[in-house]
Amino acid sequence: MLNDIPEYIGKYTTLGVLGHGSMGSVYKSLDPQINRIVAIKVLRKGVMKNILSGDQLLERFVTEARAAGNLRHQNIVTVFEANWDEDPPYIVMDYIEGKGLDQVIKEFQPLDRTFVYHILTQVASGLDYAHSKRIYHRDIKPSNIIVDKNNVAMIADFGVAVIGQNDQSEPVFGSPGYMSPEQIRNEQLDQRSDQFSLAVVAFECILGQRPFPGKDFHQVVGNILADKRYK
Repeated sequence: MLNDIPEYIGKYTTLGVLGHGSMGSVYKSLDPQINRIVAIKVLRKGVMKNILSGDQLLERFVTEARAAGNLRHQNIVTVFEANWDEDPPYIVMDYIEGKGLDQVIKEFQPLDRTFVYHILTQVASGLDYAHSKRIYHRDIKPSNIIVDKNNVAMIADFGVAVIGQNDQSEPVFGSPGYMSPEQIRNEQLDQRSDQFSLAVVAFECILGQRPFPGKDFHQVVGNILADKRYK
């Protein structure tokens, strides 16, 4: 149940809920040993059961932990610990006090062009580093970019990331409005797919809407594949 907030997650004391995603819930928590505030993503049982089996879901969660856990960059949220032997499995991350870029777009549209350049440059730097490790995010979108009080942008949520080549036997993962044509067609991906998604984010930052309109999933991905852009 989404409303059931655990008192403890491992050794960590739960302070509140930060959000719920397709694979898990994220909690604001306290590390009692060093008195540090952290964010903990917990895998929820039963999520995506119509797409992935329990073993596949756990494997995807482990991939996320390994992908994000091997990245140390000022524009990527740091992973401190991961434990998939616990029930439920969890990932402990740095707690960033800030807002999702999606919130910033809603509150301050139109965004200042200098600010947009500043944010996108940082995200591009984080992605370039991840790509150098052959890690591809596959879900770059405003809500997965956190902007802190000093306007430092950090990439979050590597839940559908791949290390090396993507497994084309898996379902297509990602957010429709931001996916590259190659991602939609479930082809082999490289850094260009994330760069396409970042270009969509740039468009949205400047114009307040995505370049490929549509009322539903099929219309949106159809417009991306046909290169029918907003005019």
